[in-house]
Amino acid sequence: ADNGPEKYEEYSAVIVDETEKMAGMINTLLDLSALEAGAAPLKAEQFDLVELVETVAGREFVDMDMLGFQLEYTLPDVPMVVMADPVRLRQVLHNFMGNAKKFTRPGGRIHIGLETTSNSARFFIYNDGVTLSKGETEAIWRKFQRSKSTANAAGSGLGLTISAQILASMGAGYGVRNQGEGVEFFFTLPQVIE
Repeated sequence: ADNGPEKYEEYSAVIVDETEKMAGMINTLLDLSALEAGAAPLKAEQFDLVELVETVAGREFVDMDMLGFQLEYTLPDVPMVVMADPVRLRQVLHNFMGNAKKFTRPGGRIHIGLETTSNSARFFIYNDGVTLSKGETEAIWRKFQRSKSTANAAGSGLGLTISAQILASMGAGYGVRNQGEGVEFFFTLPQVIE
């Protein structure tokens, strides 16, 4: 009975799932390698960062009602024009927002914001959850550094590394800090003042 068609289908599904995970990790490593080598040049253009943040958040938090946490926004009513690669910045935003979703404590709060600081656009995303030690705030951007929590069991440990590489390539300031009952990830880009 253990070797019947049901078991065969179950084993096959596991093999396919693990193969897809491995292919995803290989593609991510190739992407990171290309970024590090400068073989994936960024395509800078002017765009509204407010609109990009709203678009990515709308996709990332479409299932918000089922997630059991509070989502807050502090976004300006006027455009914040930056010069950057919108495709790569979208990748950073997805990584930061996905990370916040994974590590927000049940019933906790995620706060997404954009603010102007001396002609710069500063994006931040805060989530209630576990705070980081000094060593963790430095190591979090390195390859394969990831939390041991069950929330991150499916992660590759590369999302934040790629985000750091993209932001560094754009000349953006970025970081993570403990704040309140959780952590805040952020980056800063110069605004295009017209």
